Amino acid sequence: MKASLKFVSFLVFSFLIFSGCENEPLSPDIEVNAPTPTPGGGENVAESGFVGTWEVTDQIVVITQELSATIEGFPPINSVQTITAEKISGDATVTFSEDGTYTSSGDVTLEVTGEQDGVAIPESETISESGFASGTWSVSNGNLSLTTDGTEVTYVISSFSGNNATLFSNEALPSFAEILNSGEIPDITNIPGFEDLPGLNFDVEQSYEVEVSLTKI
Repeated sequence: MKASLKFVSFLVFSFLIFSGCENEPLSPDIEVNAPTPTPGGGENVAESGFVGTWEVTDQIVVITQELSATIEGFPPINSVQTITAEKISGDATVTFSEDGTYTSSGDVTLEVTGEQDGVAIPESETISESGFASGTWSVSNGNLSLTTDGTEVTYVISSFSGNNATLFSNEALPSFAEILNSGEIPDITNIPGFEDLPGLNFDVEQSYEVEVSLTKI
């Protein structure tokens, strides 16, 4: 199971708020669903309330992976893995400017833990990231939108009290089948050994939630 945590360590940082966008983006053939607002919507905050520099004081990312597989002659396999990455240290900041641009800097370290079908995985990984993003930002209808390299991500403003804010977002990530069909990765069913599994058919559905706490400095 350790390999799974290491794999997800990379996945986590692909969807962190303010995370570096130096990595190659996914193929445009892969569709990522739009975020689903929390019930009742977000706090109605004026853009001027966000202008300034904020420290990322807390950050939690939860990724859920649902495996379904069938093999001819065997019962179907269904499994759920949940990966949680929580900030344990770092000095990441983000600055929202009046001209509608934002920049971020610093670094963050998160501890990654997991559960397999409700049972805790008896290990953890620590991952660090630096070299953060920049782009444009806007606030509308209780949502904070960030655009980097043409990609917009929207966060619900869960709470706001002048010097403190909490942001939330959740999305359905590309499934294994979508990534496979895009040609981004090789078809693992062609790897030697899989031919011994007649009628193999499987997919992994993925979703994530991220909550970030900010404090104005």
